[in-house]
Amino acid sequence: MAASLSGLTLGSVVVVAAIPHPPGGVPPLYAAGIAEKPCAPQDVIVVPAGSRQSYYPSSNVLETTAMTACQQAAVSADRQWLSAGIVPGGSPQVTSMATRALLDLHLSTRPDGAVIAGWHNRWEYSWPRDSSWAAVALAFTGHTGRAGSSPPGGAHPGRLNTGAVLGEVPRSS
Repeated sequence: MAASLSGLTLGSVVVVAAIPHPPGGVPPLYAAGIAEKPCAPQDVIVVPAGSRQSYYPSSNVLETTAMTACQQAAVSADRQWLSAGIVPGGSPQVTSMATRALLDLHLSTRPDGAVIAGWHNRWEYSWPRDSSWAAVALAFTGHTGRAGSSPPGGAHPGRLNTGAVLGEVPRSS
């Protein structure tokens, strides 16, 4: 039986302590975030760590020198999606952070409702725990289009290409 320390088992503490960290104690970022590929729906661009790129306001689209028709449409769609619900925040900084988080959740939620674990060629999984937290956040803010979807077969990780048909949470009137 493992000892408990603030809700973590001793085994968990040992595992966390075994993760290699650089001398500063903070592991490096693999990516700064994700962005929408505007002319390819449901395609994602990984924004490299240390990138100085920025997004068009209230969108998942990276700014460029000249905005294309695809970018305009994607920015408009992102803003329309955001306005369909609420964006929490008591200050401009918190609202900005909530906007970015909601847009990341929206982009990370696949058409079948699964929330992808990460944008890396080896991460083709959706974890039920992460998907459930995303569903709660989306439902809480009124973005329920995909919030009620869940992976098939119960609480286990499933490959995203399961082809499952999953339902939506109906809006109450």
